[in-house]
Amino acid sequence: QNFPQAVDAFNQAHKLSPDDASITLNLAHALEKNGQTSEAIQLLKTLSASDNLAFVVKQLLASLYFDQGQYDQAFTIYQRLAEKRQENSYYFKQAGRCALKLTALPEAETYLQKSLQLNNKDNDLYILFFNLYKNQQKWPQALQIVQQGLIQFPQDARLLLAAGDSYFAVKKYYQAIAHYQKARQQGDSSAYLYKKLGAAYYYANDYSSALLALKKSIKKDNKDPISFYFLGLVQKELSLNDKAIGSFQKAIALSLPGYLPDVYFHLADAFQKKKQYASAINFYKKVLETDTTRVMPLFYLATIYDAYYKDRQIPLKYYQKFLERADASIPERYKTFALERMEKIREQLHFQKGRKNNKGQ
Repeated sequence: QNFPQAVDAFNQAHKLSPDDASITLNLAHALEKNGQTSEAIQLLKTLSASDNLAFVVKQLLASLYFDQGQYDQAFTIYQRLAEKRQENSYYFKQAGRCALKLTALPEAETYLQKSLQLNNKDNDLYILFFNLYKNQQKWPQALQIVQQGLIQFPQDARLLLAAGDSYFAVKKYYQAIAHYQKARQQGDSSAYLYKKLGAAYYYANDYSSALLALKKSIKKDNKDPISFYFLGLVQKELSLNDKAIGSFQKAIALSLPGYLPDVYFHLADAFQKKKQYASAINFYKKVLETDTTRVMPLFYLATIYDAYYKDRQIPLKYYQKFLERADASIPERYKTFALERMEKIREQLHFQKGRKNNKGQ
């Protein structure tokens, strides 16, 4: 459609009849479609104050505010509309949507709950509720609302994906896989779906299926560090260590800081499996640099230095650091091994010292 031409025509009509609400409304609509959203908003603000078309105008104005990311203005209008039309589920839903954008979570829940009471046949509501609970990490509630939605809409791909994410979050990976597959059958072929499907297969120890899913994810989006991270984990489990190293390095190049310690750790492990110990040491140290709370890298550094380096003081130092920081979350077998190796290394150092003393006499 020729929106610039429509704007010109309605502008002329508006100049001739500035009090005609229908012309003003059509002009605002044409301006919005022509990308002149600010002008449309100003026009609607003047119209909404007094005209008998106020509800229609305010709804359009709120919609424009929302599209512009001005959620607080949109929220105020939807609140007022909901107060005046308490039988209208849509106004409550939109007020809840705005509150969710503003992270006003109690208000969002109140408005969405009211909207759902008025209309339980709106699949958008279940998704909004899911996002509300997801943002608060309330996964049991998220799963419950999604299951309610699936009773009404059993083939809704978005709800099936949300169910998969909910099961994934509570570590029920087989149920997550089943719902991701159902979402795929209903037409979701997104990179996100294949990433989550691949991760679920990884945790379910089905590495061949995980590999296929993650490759599909990366084919659709090759800028997601998490996809490369899980691909590296899968390749490492399949003893494809060269490929795993490449995937982890790609994940590092793309990664957000919060994921780097895990990526560095698995990259170090892959290098250790390839017996490239200098590289393994380098990345275990990077883990410790990026996350000072990690303990296990100290143990693995100790074992590498213990097995492959002549200087016995270095592994002794790392075993000691490991034991100083190992709390109850670290399995006892690692602590026992470290204690046994420290005893052996001290015997070796004592023997070496004795030999030096004998040579000096």
